[in-house]
Amino acid sequence: DLLDLPVMCDLQAQQTLQLLSDLLPPSFITAPDLYPILNAKMMSLSIQFGNTSVSAVGYVSHGLVLSAMSGDVNMGYRFGRLALNLIERYNSKQYKGKTLLVFGNWIQHRHELLRTVVVLLKDGYTACMDAGDFLNAGFNISCYFDASLLAGVELNAWEPEILLHSKDLERAKQYSTQAYLEMKRQIALNLMARGSQQDCLIGTAYDETVMIPKHIQDGDLTALAYSSIYKLMLAYLFGNYTAALENIDRGDRYLQAVSGMILVPVFHFYAALTHLAVLKDRSEPEQAEILVQVNIHQSTIHQWAKNAPMNYLHKWHLIEAQKQQILGNRAAAIEH
Repeated sequence: DLLDLPVMCDLQAQQTLQLLSDLLPPSFITAPDLYPILNAKMMSLSIQFGNTSVSAVGYVSHGLVLSAMSGDVNMGYRFGRLALNLIERYNSKQYKGKTLLVFGNWIQHRHELLRTVVVLLKDGYTACMDAGDFLNAGFNISCYFDASLLAGVELNAWEPEILLHSKDLERAKQYSTQAYLEMKRQIALNLMARGSQQDCLIGTAYDETVMIPKHIQDGDLTALAYSSIYKLMLAYLFGNYTAALENIDRGDRYLQAVSGMILVPVFHFYAALTHLAVLKDRSEPEQAEILVQVNIHQSTIHQWAKNAPMNYLHKWHLIEAQKQQILGNRAAAIEH
């Protein structure tokens, strides 16, 4: 029914929708609680006055709110698909890239294979660049690189591709999203043993000692969430469990800023594995509490795996295998 609403003719309503659409990305980064309020106003305007091309941004953003904030993943996916249908119906070049960004990074990966998300986000980047929407081009390409890493990519190909697009964002003066890309590039360098401190985001691409205070000053909660998750991953992979635990605490503070995004299950995955890695060194009462934390993280991943087992169920099984091995249940551990 929403797809078949009449065309919006009210000029003031159209201008208000456009303004709200522009306010959505910065609100998500710096004031996530404001996002659903702005989105509700967009939905109300379309229902009251009819559809226009920018209505697609409202519908896909409502899909984000439903999927990431309200837990209604299935209805969120339906609203995302509604938005894609509307973009196609209006042949909207101006809002295509922004719509693909929200659908790919917050909705699609909860239902479809990650490799399809990679393709869609790259299309979103191209659409934004063609439309001169450099802000959302930056967000698209940043999310594209996260999706490609998690879908499986060779680091020696991933790093130079990041550098190429980082230079594009620098020329477009999109310094915030460029910093996101340089964070990812530093991860690649560290994993290829080219970083000066392998479990820290310090090197030729990104220096956390300089950039994290800047992100705090800018109120860029998304960057702070990114850095916490990336540092947690690196600390676990390189065996620095003390640093990993610190980044779990930091990540908990900022996780809402990336609610529903592809990196959220990554956080819960490495948080669970970190807790399991330190389990045997703790007292029995501490072990009981640690296992509670492991189960919470594992349960969150299981919720994600219900609709997209191809993307997330293996993470649940890997945690379970590690848990059973540590507890001495070897037979229950290969099983997983």
